[in-house]
Amino acid sequence: MSPQERKRRRINKLTLWYQKKNLGAGRKIKIYNKVVARME
Repeated sequence: MSPQERKRRRINKLTLWYQKKNLGAGRKIKIYNKVVARME
């Protein structure tokens, strides 16, 4: 996701950073309903 797309969808920068970090480490991530609604 590009920085422009992240801003357009109003997703916090740290939220996206932690999700990428955890996925890269092979861990599960928890995505809250508010974020899921913005990603649709």
